[in-house]
Amino acid sequence: MSVSKLTTLDLTAGASVFTADGERLGTVKQVAGADFKVDAPLERDYWLGRDFVIASSPERVTLSFNRDDLRAYKQAGPSATAAESDPTRDAVADTVSSEEEQLEQRERVARELADQRQHLPHAHPDGNAHAPPSTFGGNVGLPVEEELAMMDGQSPLQRIAAEARPYAGYIAVAVAIVALVALWLIRRD
Repeated sequence: MSVSKLTTLDLTAGASVFTADGERLGTVKQVAGADFKVDAPLERDYWLGRDFVIASSPERVTLSFNRDDLRAYKQAGPSATAAESDPTRDAVADTVSSEEEQLEQRERVARELADQRQHLPHAHPDGNAHAPPSTFGGNVGLPVEEELAMMDGQSPLQRIAAEARPYAGYIAVAVAIVALVALWLIRRD
């Protein structure tokens, strides 16, 4: 039996869907590219490939397989070919950057922020031009400087140390508490 290729206009929502042996499966609920969804009575809706349609009218769709073979043809959702025929797919794909492009963009933004930081009104603590500038009670650009250092070839261990630096006080307190609990347990025995 020859299977014909149809366009989305050939399947009409609401048309009854029949197998080759004349069994009614339900109605066409949705058409998406190369697939269509069957609104099946008393069971979960499912998708079928349009490649298996051998005849179609606004009222009826006939498939190329028998009811007993339905399970082999059911799909959980539209196939990749339906996604490929989506007109918005290329627009979305054009907006996604590769990891390399994202890293380059992040480095560029970090360097621009560092340059902008130099133009903000600020004073260097103790006249040290290499210290991060201080403005109105806070440091400007310190996170950017740390990120730039990490991007400039530090080892993973150096990156971890740089990321843990803000938590050093908390770590010291946790170590002291553990030591006190250990001493208390030893004396208790």
